[in-house]
Amino acid sequence: MRGGRFEVPRHSPTKGGTTVAEDAKLSARRMRLKLALEDLREMKGFGTELVTLIIPPDRQISDARSMLQNEHGQAANIKSKGTRKNVQGAIESAISTLSRFKTPGENGLAIFVGSIIVGNNKTRMVNIVVDDPPQALISFRYRCDSRFELTQLEEMLIDKKSYGLFVIDRAEAA
Repeated sequence: MRGGRFEVPRHSPTKGGTTVAEDAKLSARRMRLKLALEDLREMKGFGTELVTLIIPPDRQISDARSMLQNEHGQAANIKSKGTRKNVQGAIESAISTLSRFKTPGENGLAIFVGSIIVGNNKTRMVNIVVDDPPQALISFRYRCDSRFELTQLEEMLIDKKSYGLFVIDRAEAA
């Protein structure tokens, strides 16, 4: 107690073996992820123009980049000129974003890029990077769709703690 106030030491362990500072960092990461997911859920594209790329921590950035370069070539076969242009632009943007990273980080990396609908047949290119998820990403995902693939990140926000409740009634006890 200092000056009449109780202060929690910054590095005192809590029940789970983590420090108060680590718990605060994790809570901040979860809140940033929650806000990003709220924005991403609202975004919609024409056809399959939105690209989701999820890279777990054990996957190499170079593998993801080479896969995207291959997909860029495959996107040249898309019949619709507008969709082809938007998908290739999204893939190019994802490749450019990947060049800023040497590794996926300790928990992985998620990139959401594409042309979203903003009004009367108008679109806007977005590029959202989640480089500090609160937990490790489990599996590699690459997907083109009209909505972003968010299930792996949404599962991180589910509270996995179990709680038990015992009710004892002494009225009928022998």
